[in-house]
Amino acid sequence: MSDKPIQSKKNKILHILTIAIFVILVCALAFFVIFKYQVEGEKNAVFDISKILVVSTVEGVSKDAPTAKWDLNVNQNNDVYITVEKNGKKQDAIKNVTINNIQIENAPAKGTLKLYKPAETGLFKNDDKYKIENELIYAGSKEGSINNLEISNQGGTVIIRFCNANISTYTSNEDEQISHDGTLLTKTGVNVEEIKAKVSFDIIIETEYGIKYKTTANLDLPAGNILEEATSTTEINTEDLVLKRM
Repeated sequence: MSDKPIQSKKNKILHILTIAIFVILVCALAFFVIFKYQVEGEKNAVFDISKILVVSTVEGVSKDAPTAKWDLNVNQNNDVYITVEKNGKKQDAIKNVTINNIQIENAPAKGTLKLYKPAETGLFKNDDKYKIENELIYAGSKEGSINNLEISNQGGTVIIRFCNANISTYTSNEDEQISHDGTLLTKTGVNVEEIKAKVSFDIIIETEYGIKYKTTANLDLPAGNILEEATSTTEINTEDLVLKRM
């Protein structure tokens, strides 16, 4: 009996095993590359998020119909500054920067979180005219202008406000003057645990070449020790942000 059929069968099995091993190795390599990208994100992006700064303050706003010398609604503002920086001298420019998918992960026990965009003059005004419903878009321009919702197309800063409104009320006929800081919270019996909140949002950078990069920021509000500091500031570690191409 000839050994040729047996040898031919062995060769066929060996050929199939070789192909199977090759396919498994390719799939494993592809999985590794995808997993690494999900963890580390884009390493050669033209633009990156270089800094996120949270500035927290407290203010008292006079009521429309005051019943005392000082009759204030107490708000706690958190202004978030996001800096977009260009990497090297690569040829491209920012078309727009979008902040969307804004989520209140943990709402404060006291007050109501509201989102505001910058006003046409000054910086922020907690007015319904400037309230953000879904997203905030900054268009790329040559110079950039916060009040016009523009960012320099070579990199700059965009800002958004998270206002914890109507935390408490302060009424007094005795105080000669008041300080618009954390002492207003103390005077109205509010502790910091009652105003803590967690928020998240996506930051999307779109370039003129049609490339989109996205990352998600998670913030704890307010920053620092708001009860003892007039202005509390915290810088977020941007190394934890994973920027991915959409």
